[in-house]
Parts: sequence; C-alpha cells; structure tokens
Amino acid sequence: MKWAWLLPLALLVALLGCGDRRAALVGKWQLSIEGGSSGAQDAMQGMAKAFLSSFELDLMKSGQATAKVMGREQTGKWSLDGDVVTIDVLGSPIKGKVDRSNKTIRVDDFQGAGKATEGMTLILQKQDAP
Repeated sequence: MKWAWLLPLALLVALLGCGDRRAALVGKWQLSIEGGSSGAQDAMQGMAKAFLSSFELDLMKSGQATAKVMGREQTGKWSLDGDVVTIDVLGSPIKGKVDRSNKTIRVDDFQGAGKATEGMTLILQKQDAP
C-alpha cells in the first residue's frame, strides 16, 4: 500500500480536469441546420430554414436564456442533465445532446415546429469570443 495515495490524487486530477460542464455552455450560440426531406415539403422547409438560420441563443450562468429570431428577442430558461440540455425560450422546450467538447448541441426533435422541420437536425454551435 506504499502507493495508495496515488488513487485519490489521480481522482482529484481527473475531477479538476473535467471542469464544470454547465459553465462551459454559458455563452452565445448560433444555429445551423442539417438534412431535411425533399419533395412536396421543399417550400415549407425552405421557409423554416430561413427562419431558423437567424436564430441566436445566449445561455447565461443564472440559468436564463435569451433567443433572438429575426430580430425579435425572447427570454426563458435552460438546464443541463448529464449531456442533455433543455432550452425553453420559444414556448416549446427543445432538448439537445451536448458533445464532449461542449461546443456543439444536436437537436433531433424540435417540438412545436411540426412537419416544417421533419427530417432536419438542428445544430447549435458555440460562438467563441473575439
């Protein structure tokens, strides 16, 4: 047991290295869109993509969130449970999975948008400070 002190030290280093994931998500985010179906829904999805491409999000340390879409600003809240972030600023909460780098959130189910976003994956990208 001469080296028994190494295990607690390694655990401490690992915990400090992980940092606070919630704090890493605080900041400004920009939305991009992947996918979408083709065919009769093209016009509707084109409008949805144009609308959503103007989406900007600011996650604050306090748990509040501000979204700006086409120049209009709305406030709400956000929370984190493991690697799933829930953002509620537009009246319908969206849930997305945060990647390991804490710089991308993938939203596969955008509730309340209906068929306009069917087949799309919404990607929130963290904007680095200038």
